[in-house]
Amino acid sequence: MAARAPMRLAALLPAVVLAAAAAGAASLEGSRDAAEPGGASEITVSFAHRSREQVSGIQFDLAVDAPPLSLSAAVAGAAASQAGKAVSSNELEPGRYRILVAGLNQNILGAGVVAELTLAVAGDAAPGAYPVRLANVIMSDPSGGRVSATAEDGAIEVTGEAEGEAEGEAPPPGCQCAGAAPTRSSSAGGLSGVLVTGLLLVAASVPRRLFQRARHSA
Repeated sequence: MAARAPMRLAALLPAVVLAAAAAGAASLEGSRDAAEPGGASEITVSFAHRSREQVSGIQFDLAVDAPPLSLSAAVAGAAASQAGKAVSSNELEPGRYRILVAGLNQNILGAGVVAELTLAVAGDAAPGAYPVRLANVIMSDPSGGRVSATAEDGAIEVTGEAEGEAEGEAPPPGCQCAGAAPTRSSSAGGLSGVLVTGLLLVAASVPRRLFQRARHSA
C-alpha cells in the first residue's frame, strides 16, 4: 500500500503542474455586450500578466457565428497604444478573423485593453447569447520567445426583435410566420372595383342605346 502512494502522486503531478502554469499564465479576456438586430456591439479584449512576464506581441483568432455576426473594425486599446502597438485584422473565413497586436518596437505591454472590436449584428439576428471566442492565442516576449497564455471568451446578447418580426407588421405574401399579424383582404376594395367596372359598362352602353332609339324613331 505504501508503494502505491508515490505512484498516485506521480500520476497527479503533471495535472498539478499544468494547473499552476495556467493559473500563472498571461491571459486575454473578452468583454460582454448587448446589441439589437441591425446594430453594432463593442467588444474589448483585455490583457493581464504577472509582473515577471514580459509580453511585447499578441496574436489570436476571433471566432463568431456568421451570420449574424461579422467584424467591422478592430483598433488598438489603451494598453496597446501606450506601448506603441497597432492592431490589424485579417479575415480567414466567414466568422473567423486573425487579430495581431504588434509594433515596430520591443516595448512591453502593460495590463489593460489591447484591442477594441466592433461587431456588426445582422438585422435578422434572432434574440439570444452569441459567444465571441478567442482562440489560438500566441504571446511573445521582446526576444521572440513564446509566453504561456490563456484566454476567456466574451459574448454578445442580442435583444429585441429581428427586422420584419415587429408586432403588427404584415409578413410577406404567402408567409406562414409564427406570431405574425394576420393580413386582411379588403372586400370593400373588391366590391368597389366591381361597381366601377359595372358603371363603366353601363356608361359605354348608353350612347349606343340612344343612337339606336333615335334611328328607329327616324
